[in-house]
Amino acid sequence: MDRRNILALMKLGLAISIGNAVVQFITIGFWSRMNVKMGVRFGIIFGNLGLALCPISMIVATSVPGVNGKIIFLILNTISNLALATTSLNVLQCLLQVIPEKNKTLNISIYTVLVTLSNAVMPLVGVSIYTAMGADRHALQLIFWIIFVLRIVSTSLWTLRWWLLRNEPK
Repeated sequence: MDRRNILALMKLGLAISIGNAVVQFITIGFWSRMNVKMGVRFGIIFGNLGLALCPISMIVATSVPGVNGKIIFLILNTISNLALATTSLNVLQCLLQVIPEKNKTLNISIYTVLVTLSNAVMPLVGVSIYTAMGADRHALQLIFWIIFVLRIVSTSLWTLRWWLLRNEPK
């Protein structure tokens, strides 16, 4: 890759990060009101659906050649991030609902360490799997299909949890 392509990818990455942050900032009030009305267990389902759509945006974007694929990725990824604010907002609130008062801060600290560790290790695991699969577009799309399926399963489990606990106090 030459310098011009690297700079173009960096600009695209910056645009995607800014777009995602703006969308999450704009929608956080909506998700907060949804939590008050429907409960955090209900709102997290939409956050997971947003997470499930992120791999689809990558699959679609890598199927379209050239600059159009980058623009499509920017648009689809920004749309899928409409629900992402609820993930960071609600996962911790769901944790707080189930951990006992005794050692609450210790439990939150362990959760934070594990999430941070996961955020550091999982990209390395993903790149290793991608490389082992051939490091081409087909491998990339296959990995994102696997991620999509896992996130749909996760969304189904969050939905089941909400359904089973829907009559309990929010």
